[in-house]
Amino acid sequence: MIRDTGERMLKYHHLGIPTDIPHDGERYLEKFGMYVSGYEESPWNIEWMRFEPDSPIHQLIQEIPHIAFEVDDLEKAIEGREVIVEPN
Repeated sequence: MIRDTGERMLKYHHLGIPTDIPHDGERYLEKFGMYVSGYEESPWNIEWMRFEPDSPIHQLIQEIPHIAFEVDDLEKAIEGREVIVEPN
């Protein structure tokens, strides 16, 4: 666990990496118009994300890798921040 500058507890959850290459074991998430794979198999929780052309997911997430964290207090963690995808 690490602390951010606001003294909130953060716990690493996964690294999401966009790709346009299909991966074995992909699961389709209809709500998000995307395929995900790798999370369960990776010792570092790396999740490959492949998007449909009409996916509602923000373009930044479709193009740039991200790190996801678990937090003690979600409302406090997002307070005053621009949220581009609702927490899920």
